[in-house]
Amino acid sequence: MSYIILNKRKPSNYTLIFVDIPSVKTDIINAMINRTYINDYFEIPFSYDLNHDYIDKIEVIRGHHHFGMHKYLNNKNYMYITMLTDPIKRVISSYYDIKSNKTSPYYSDVNKITLYDYVLNDKFNEITSNVQTKYLCEDYSDNLEKAKYNLQNYFLAVGTEDRIQEMISILKTNLGWNVPNNNFYSPKNSINYNTIPKRIIDIIKRKNQNDIDLFEFAKQISSEYSKKNKNIIVNIPFNISNLTDMNMPYHNFGIRKECLTKEWIDYRINIFMNYTLKSLKNQTNQNFNAYIRYEPSTEDLIKQAISKYQPLPNNIHFVTTYEYNNMVFKIIRGYKFLYEITMSSDDMYHKSFIQQMFDYTPKPNTKILICQNGYIYDSIQKRIAPYFNHSSSFNCLIYSVMDYLNGKRHPMDGFESAIKLPHEILKDPNYINHSHQNNVAFDFNLETEIWPKIDGDVWVNNKGYLALMGPEIKDQDKINMILKEFIKY
Repeated sequence: MSYIILNKRKPSNYTLIFVDIPSVKTDIINAMINRTYINDYFEIPFSYDLNHDYIDKIEVIRGHHHFGMHKYLNNKNYMYITMLTDPIKRVISSYYDIKSNKTSPYYSDVNKITLYDYVLNDKFNEITSNVQTKYLCEDYSDNLEKAKYNLQNYFLAVGTEDRIQEMISILKTNLGWNVPNNNFYSPKNSINYNTIPKRIIDIIKRKNQNDIDLFEFAKQISSEYSKKNKNIIVNIPFNISNLTDMNMPYHNFGIRKECLTKEWIDYRINIFMNYTLKSLKNQTNQNFNAYIRYEPSTEDLIKQAISKYQPLPNNIHFVTTYEYNNMVFKIIRGYKFLYEITMSSDDMYHKSFIQQMFDYTPKPNTKILICQNGYIYDSIQKRIAPYFNHSSSFNCLIYSVMDYLNGKRHPMDGFESAIKLPHEILKDPNYINHSHQNNVAFDFNLETEIWPKIDGDVWVNNKGYLALMGPEIKDQDKINMILKEFIKY
């Protein structure tokens, strides 16, 4: 039986789906849920024909259901959690659980037989053979690779009974669940597994090989969670036409109708592939995901344009905003902080920038890291000059994962407002602002006319200025040397 917990007062930011596998001791998770969702919530049985008025307010789905409940949520954001246990112990526990529960549909049959007969009889395979693998497959098959894929890609947290404190830590860090006395939730079991005959153990092993492999995989995932601190993503708007649909509120990017045409898309994909993509591939640390977000109505044009080039690296993806939100929710599971780097689809970061983000330790209240110093580059006339912007679009938003999952976003009214957030300045010249033939909002000549020039270094002598351009660099060898620091040839 499955249940849904609804918020009485307001829509929830996402739905947490707890896959509660039978005969896995999950009292701790249910107790944490009960402690968290106690006021302003109510619980009702789950129905496959969900009332659409309910969906927005669903905080939690929990119970003995297999993976796949998210398909009933009408595209709402969701996250899964689950716990696994030693498959041999789970099967043995299931026997004693059934014998002590008269409401179980198996009670009358199991109560009359021995443990040996229970594990041997194929009649009970539904509850004695690879149950954990089945529960983690949407089609309730015992496909090990599907189960592993789902654990790796959909689950915020995967706990195991023998490492329960790691699971508690993940839930406290990511969801803010309060567990004042962990000892209260220590798993208890009266079964002495050491007395179980070897012939019974051997039968269980034979019938649960996939579960045994899956359990070892889950322990590996759980161990990796404890080492995670920062998850770094690069958020790149491409031709987004609805600014209210963006996490990153750039001023007038994507308003022009031509951004939705084949001609504009083909040209801009070419710019992306030859500059921005090369900058991403040139990063010395590739432990990041980049998402290039496009208007859904142009998907066919985007795919046609991309198909003319070499396949993208595995960590670089073209997605819609809806896909972006769901992917971010998936990949930040188990982490403490999300670093969201902002970037336009024609610009470049220094090859060390991702590594800088991993190495940097901001102050506790810092919300954004701002790159003021960089270059302006005209790829048509091959001109480059030092550039300063006191509140540039080249920045990195910092969130605790818990805040992000709960819907918190740092307020920005265009990149000019970045400096108004609690911030720190990165002094190194970390970006190239790219001027080219079909630029939306940036032009080398225009920038030259708008911003003043001063004697000396614009990366140092810039106090009181909004933006500055330094003297154009004429030496072609120096230009090539600078470009190699940003793009991969």
